[in-house]
Amino acid sequence: RPQAVPFPGGLTAQEFSGLAHEVYHCDVQSLYPSIITHWNISPAGDSLRVFTGMLEQLRSFRLQAKEQAGIMAKEQGQNSEAYRYYNSLQTVFKVLINSFYGYLGFEQGNFADFEAAAAVTAKGREILQGMIAWLKERGCTIIEVDTDGIYFMAPEALRSEAERQKLIADLNATLPEAINLDFDGHYRSMYCHKMKNYALLDYDDRITLRGSALRARNMEPFLRETLEAMLSLVLHDRAQEISGLLQQAAEDLSAKRIPIAKLAKTDTLISSLDSYTKKSGDKARNRAAAYELALQSGRDYKAGDKVTYYVTGTAATVSVWQNAKLLSANTGEYDANIKYYLSKLKDLAKKFSFT
Repeated sequence: RPQAVPFPGGLTAQEFSGLAHEVYHCDVQSLYPSIITHWNISPAGDSLRVFTGMLEQLRSFRLQAKEQAGIMAKEQGQNSEAYRYYNSLQTVFKVLINSFYGYLGFEQGNFADFEAAAAVTAKGREILQGMIAWLKERGCTIIEVDTDGIYFMAPEALRSEAERQKLIADLNATLPEAINLDFDGHYRSMYCHKMKNYALLDYDDRITLRGSALRARNMEPFLRETLEAMLSLVLHDRAQEISGLLQQAAEDLSAKRIPIAKLAKTDTLISSLDSYTKKSGDKARNRAAAYELALQSGRDYKAGDKVTYYVTGTAATVSVWQNAKLLSANTGEYDANIKYYLSKLKDLAKKFSFT
């Protein structure tokens, strides 16, 4: 096995921020697996071609399942059992075949080969850069690029269904053999917060959020719902209503109309309580509310367990770990720290300034 060496990854870029309309998304079908098989990139030590042989079979199976999912979507709709089955199947195998590239860059893996991994990403960047240049030459505005896909706005002249299909077909014709492009979506609007963090509104009025900044799992439900409501207004071209939304949210907080459960956040214990106790005692890490509450509870919490708590007190600025309370310990008293949560609401409004 080779010694690990750093190498450049896939192409990621954001060329537009804010709100965009009439957004299109195209991506390359199984980009890295296609590169590996088409350019015959295999680990140096794999004389039996086990690596590429497995990948070719699994990639073929995944593309067949994806094609079948498309057929079922047209014939029976996306709510049909048949569509859900084939779509789940192709998604599972997409994850599996994409892991082959990961094994090339995994030092402890049997198929580790960092030169081969670097060759895969270099070819991927080359393909994406060519696609970007081609789209720009035709008047398209690039929004975001992420490894194997591009979000872009087409010029007015290319926004009919026929012109859109021709655009993608013409772009696909410029790509190397075995590198196939998919038209993956047409969106009414897209809000780009920062790289890999964006919201999409499709023509069925469905909103999709991408990225940890917009989908933070440990964010308090009240703040998460407020953020989602703000994003919905932006995507529907009603950003001027956000100030009213925030004012109402602040009033509901002040009047204690928000259930405490919606103010509670859930953290996952990453390390054991013993490890936390040692490191915090040695001042190798800061004290954290979830761990402190777990220690005080007397329960046998382990790494991976979740702790749900809210903040008490009366000041906007408090030490969270010293003022945290398990949600399960609440007996009905509304003892949430209103000023603290009003401050967090204000911070949310500053972080996402849409107007």
